[in-house]
Amino acid sequence: MCQELLPLWTEGIYHDGVTYRIAIVNGIWDGKGFEKVTHTQGGASLEGCNACDFGGFYFANTVTYPFYSRYTDVGDPRREKRPGPFMFNIRNETLPPPVDRSYADYVSDAARVHEEGIKHSRGVKGIWALHVLPYAEHIVKSKDVAHCAYHIVEVF
Repeated sequence: MCQELLPLWTEGIYHDGVTYRIAIVNGIWDGKGFEKVTHTQGGASLEGCNACDFGGFYFANTVTYPFYSRYTDVGDPRREKRPGPFMFNIRNETLPPPVDRSYADYVSDAARVHEEGIKHSRGVKGIWALHVLPYAEHIVKSKDVAHCAYHIVEVF
């Protein structure tokens, strides 16, 4: 598929004095499909989201991500551990807000997996087939239709 998409972008289709270029701008998959296409671990892994550094930890025999307080300012009192039956914060949060990972980070993680022969690097298990396309970093990868529409409007 990618070998067929390359000339549609680089050469395009010439018609009536106009060259049209064809590109994939968005892909929509369910969770397992997303993992398979992008060669990443699922959201329930310890690495967590492969788009940022928001990892999880084991609690009560499952991987959990209770550190939503990381999105608040570092001095915000909501970062403190909360006692009681609902453990929203299991620790006093000292880490800064999550950092978005770029496409270059994704490629770097995939290269590390390939070069070092490890299973994954920060949740990335390899590079996806669409990487050969010159616009691959701009393809929006979505897990649902609602985010798909938002991302297309935001990017283009």
